[in-house]
Amino acid sequence: MRQGTSDTSTTVTKVLHGEDILRLQQIVRRVPVADHVSTSPSASPGYRAPAPRKAADFVNKWLTWGAGPRASMT
Repeated sequence: MRQGTSDTSTTVTKVLHGEDILRLQQIVRRVPVADHVSTSPSASPGYRAPAPRKAADFVNKWLTWGAGPRASMT
């Protein structure tokens, strides 16, 4: 955390070109995903939003916000 918020300068080295990233994105999109995995994030908005609190008590105690609907799109 301190490295990400400090004023220390760092050098970034390119490891992939834009074309490489686009090609990898296409490969990842072809990976098969089971139906229950792909529908879980969108089927339970009440478990990740602050209200209504449908989650278990320990979840409500320790978490105040979860992934939004777009989290499954990344």
